[in-house]
Amino acid sequence: MGNEWFADSQAKTKWLSYDTDEDIKLLKIIRSLRCGNYSLATILRMLNALSENPEANIYQVIDTPKENDDIISVCDKLLTSL
Repeated sequence: MGNEWFADSQAKTKWLSYDTDEDIKLLKIIRSLRCGNYSLATILRMLNALSENPEANIYQVIDTPKENDDIISVCDKLLTSL
């Protein structure tokens, strides 16, 4: 039983470490945008755009709220305001 648990924990550790660097980078981006007062809707829009097209223009995506967005933060159009 002990060896099965050890092998299982190694498999889980290997799986968890596979995307850890990418996940940490993504979390840093999310944290930076939240510190910049971007709304969660804007961050979700950016993540969806990147998953559809990794070459998407991030500046345009985060600066252009959709018409059907219920909540728009003041900073969601920060790049246009500058």
